[in-house]
Amino acid sequence: MPENQTISGDTEQFPTISECVKVTHYENGRTAGVKPFLFTWAIIADFTPSGYKERWCYHSLTDALAALNDWDGNGEPDGWHRHVNTGRRRDEHGNDIGVW
Repeated sequence: MPENQTISGDTEQFPTISECVKVTHYENGRTAGVKPFLFTWAIIADFTPSGYKERWCYHSLTDALAALNDWDGNGEPDGWHRHVNTGRRRDEHGNDIGVW
């Protein structure tokens, strides 16, 4: 399977899925889940055999779960404060505050 191929959820072939507290499969074929990290919670999406392609960080489990529940799998979820892949950050109002 090519590294950039998005999958829909086999925990043996895609072990990162098993690290999520909740996983959602969307109609568009995208799969996302909420996963704990050392200092934050995140929605991770587009699983690959070696991990995932997207990560949006949230201040709390509650915020991450609410964003996952409200998201339709298109574009980006709402309410995140850091997009790890691009370095983008947002304030508590959702305004972009730069990249670092």
